[in-house]
Amino acid sequence: MKKKIIEFLEGKYSLGHSYWVVGILGSIGVGIPLFILLASGFDEIGSFEAFLVIAYYIFYLTYCIGTSIGIWKSAGNYIHKNIKAKLSPFWGYAARVAVVLGAVSLLNEILKLFR
Repeated sequence: MKKKIIEFLEGKYSLGHSYWVVGILGSIGVGIPLFILLASGFDEIGSFEAFLVIAYYIFYLTYCIGTSIGIWKSAGNYIHKNIKAKLSPFWGYAARVAVVLGAVSLLNEILKLFR
């Protein structure tokens, strides 16, 4: 498992796998429990439940950051290979734009926590 994570973070997976499987499907899978925790309300939350929410939120943020790094590097490899093969690097650039937009959105959500 550790080897696969390192390979992903180094951009060794294809852009399609990195973006769609790890980025989109993985984020949905990891985000559903957080959504359930946050949607349950905080009227009667104990210290243990608060700890769980905070710990899971930190895990989710770590996942998002790692996913962004892996997609960014996979996109870079895609761009490099396609330019070398005289093919269109469009999807690599599009993935990088999506990573930047996702990072801005994530930063905005983090800043909302401190308001």
